[in-house]
Amino acid sequence: MEPVKLRKERNKKPPAKDQLYPKLTKIDNIPGA
Repeated sequence: MEPVKLRKERNKKPPAKDQLYPKLTKIDNIPGA
């Protein structure tokens, strides 16, 4: 899957997914980063 596609799918899912899978999402969005 292309990075752009992953971003769109992540946007559809709740922010909680970003915290569970920080490697797949933008680290900038995570305060803990």
